[in-house]
Amino acid sequence: MVLLDRSLAFLAQEVQDTIEKYGECQPSLPYMVEQEGVVLFVDISGFTALGIKYREECDDEFEATDKLSQEIMSALAILTDICLSWGGDVVKFAGDALLCTWKSTDHMSVEDAV
Repeated sequence: MVLLDRSLAFLAQEVQDTIEKYGECQPSLPYMVEQEGVVLFVDISGFTALGIKYREECDDEFEATDKLSQEIMSALAILTDICLSWGGDVVKFAGDALLCTWKSTDHMSVEDAV
């Protein structure tokens, strides 16, 4: 069970909550849950231009790809830290973008989340 607990750390909080709530008796898929909250989509500007710049500067394609990957991972790590430090949940990464959510709760309204 320790391995499962560790692997949960990489899942969005919403998924962890669903696993905890339903356990072995998961609802039939797809299912819907109504929830008020805030969604933030962040896309890093200039990703393509940066890739072209590194491709022109580097000796080979692998070095350019590595430099670009390091830049994107660094930026996404900062954005993830910001989201999590304000009580958000990173739901998805997609290339140079990420999707964060904040659920309204008894302790935080939608207005507070914004």
